[in-house]
Amino acid sequence: LKVTPTITPDDRVLLKLEIRDDRPGQQLPDRIVIDRRRIVSSVLVDNGETVVIGGIYQEEKTEGETKVPFLGDVPVLGYLFKTKQRNSNRRELLVFITPRIVKETLGISDTRI
Repeated sequence: LKVTPTITPDDRVLLKLEIRDDRPGQQLPDRIVIDRRRIVSSVLVDNGETVVIGGIYQEEKTEGETKVPFLGDVPVLGYLFKTKQRNSNRRELLVFITPRIVKETLGISDTRI
């Protein structure tokens, strides 16, 4: 997450955002593969308000088979002794950002008596 804030004259905050979601990808014998997802955006937000950025999705599908040893391999009747599983997972990355402007108060830094 990279955020570059700019305070506007009317006390709002302009946010330049870069959101990344890097994950290990397919395994190859001779190299490392990284799946990269990225959002680059700008948004104008009132001081203290929350902005939600989304849109980075990942969908993972897996298939598997479980069977009783030997009986699951019998032709014709083997299907009675095995089960197939299919799973599908979908996720979305949401980022919540609440900028707050901190105003420095002017005070006497050196007090003399």
